[in-house]
Amino acid sequence: MAASIKQKVDSFVEIDNCNANIVSGITVDKIFIAANFHNNEDILPNFSEQLLDLLRILNPENVYVSLFENGSKDNTKFLLHALRSDLDAKGIPNTIIINDSPKNETNTGRIPYMARLRNKLLEPLLEQTEKGNKFDYILFFNDVIWTASDILVLLETNDRNYDAACAMDFYWTFYDTFATRELPSSRMRYPWPPNPYFPYFYDKAVQQKLYNNDPVRVFSCWNGVTVMNAEPFVKHNVRFRALFKDKELKFDASECCLIYSDFRKLGYDKVFVNPNVRVAYEYRFYLWSKYILPLIDFLFQYFHHPTPPLLHSDREMQMQEMMSDLMRFNVDEFDKTCVQTFL
Repeated sequence: MAASIKQKVDSFVEIDNCNANIVSGITVDKIFIAANFHNNEDILPNFSEQLLDLLRILNPENVYVSLFENGSKDNTKFLLHALRSDLDAKGIPNTIIINDSPKNETNTGRIPYMARLRNKLLEPLLEQTEKGNKFDYILFFNDVIWTASDILVLLETNDRNYDAACAMDFYWTFYDTFATRELPSSRMRYPWPPNPYFPYFYDKAVQQKLYNNDPVRVFSCWNGVTVMNAEPFVKHNVRFRALFKDKELKFDASECCLIYSDFRKLGYDKVFVNPNVRVAYEYRFYLWSKYILPLIDFLFQYFHHPTPPLLHSDREMQMQEMMSDLMRFNVDEFDKTCVQTFL
């Protein structure tokens, strides 16, 4: 089944490659590419193939690849060894760490664990900077299905006037509601996570942008793939972090949202979601999100208009309780935007 779906993806990739020719003439900045892997043998063949295509377009002298794997029980390690050989053969600088230590979130909790892994990817960036090899952007990947043309479109978001730009990631519906937050508006009493169904956000002006397939300015996003300004990491020592270490709390904040809280505190606040770039965690959902779901979304705009939870609803009461608890922890206003209740 997976093989037949892969063949379908490849056929669509041929179409995408035609689109890539349109944008392959872009002015290329220096890009540091980073990704974590664990038991990802299903997506790594596509990741490796598309990465090599992307690097061919961006040119080896403009990129660096930093990958980190640990504790995989499938063929992930073997596939990463093969990718490293390909990168070395093409003269593409890289650091690929293949680690035997098991995946273990139980001692620290998931968010501190994930923050530590993401920060591990940044170590070669700092080493390269010390050597005088400076990068303009960091391109972060989750373990998703994507094509080179997807990334070229993402890089051109808002005419390259951004501090970060994110794709949208899908299973059947929009997935990363944990890390994504829209900008505060008069319509929202609290920073609600987005709706998993189109048009996802609550502000009517934002919804209209999505109907037009225009980039949407947001407080935070991650969504499978994101390109971020490298300067805050290098110049201001911004790092991924967790907000809480207490695993018994009924709420938490994504490290992929908190990073934007720190960006904003430093004035890096031009963050966009590009609805034209869709990625997914399985081949079938990539096809669904990119070629079928847009047709459904077109119909959705006529009868589905997400609204924040009603006043005095159970969800709002839970949010009020959570916001009261956050005062006990002295959580600042930017960080509060990232916190989500699990009730």
